[in-house]
Amino acid sequence: MINKIIILNEKHILPFCAKYKYPISQVFPAKLGLYDCINNIKKIPSNINKKYILFFGLISKYKGVEYLLDAFGKIHNKYPNVQLVIAGKGELYFDRALYEGKKYITILNDYISMPQLAGLLNDALFAVCPYKDATQSGVIQTAFSMDCPVIGTDVGALSEAIDNGVTGLIVPPCNSEALAHAIDKLLSNEPLLELMRFNIQNKWRKQMGWDKILDLYIKCYKTK
Repeated sequence: MINKIIILNEKHILPFCAKYKYPISQVFPAKLGLYDCINNIKKIPSNINKKYILFFGLISKYKGVEYLLDAFGKIHNKYPNVQLVIAGKGELYFDRALYEGKKYITILNDYISMPQLAGLLNDALFAVCPYKDATQSGVIQTAFSMDCPVIGTDVGALSEAIDNGVTGLIVPPCNSEALAHAIDKLLSNEPLLELMRFNIQNKWRKQMGWDKILDLYIKCYKTK
């Protein structure tokens, strides 16, 4: 019989215990950690001839891609040499016709292999997770493992994964204006972007190494 539960963030422990009437003493937090294998993959260059920001992963309605498209549309004239790249397999549930022919948007609606993803993240200015709903996301850890800052929305435990102002930015969900402001903030402040990359390399990596995460599992195992 299962008598202990591991949840991969701290934010959902109390709601889990309340919903399933489970004793909090038997629920233990852990984390999604450094996805270090991506650094050992031979990268396929993105071959995108402009600077760009990146959305990657399965395209689904809860991912909020339409808010990202709308947000970038509000500021692209200010940054004519920056593109938005949407990369991932899935349903283009939004009205694609609104964005066809717009040279500042590139949509790669196909499965993205690990070598392709490594190349896309290596060349990206930063990544964006404009999710409308989520619990957490391996996308963030994947981006951070390539030293790529992330703008994410305040849903689920994304705000645990992204240290606001340190490794990325957190904005309200379903809010194109707030998302546009955050994108503008990073595009207009290269020193801040570089500081975030430094923080990922020198702070996040130390906190999210698997040796530290292993200690959390050992604590769970040893607790009676």
